[in-house]
Amino acid sequence: KVVILANTAEMAKVIDETRVEEARERAEKTVKEIRHFDRERFANINALIAKELARSRAVKRWKKIKHVD
Repeated sequence: KVVILANTAEMAKVIDETRVEEARERAEKTVKEIRHFDRERFANINALIAKELARSRAVKRWKKIKHVD
């Protein structure tokens, strides 16, 4: 038995992989461009990067299972 507790959820088949990659790239670029930022902003940007990476992995797993290119 598996129980998942989550505030939000997304179905992998409805995630736009291109938009996910673009969002991740924008967040990483922001980290590189900003020289000085507070801990809260740093944490928020890193959380965004982690979220987009998780979304990307979900899409890739779904495609592998469904044999979609």
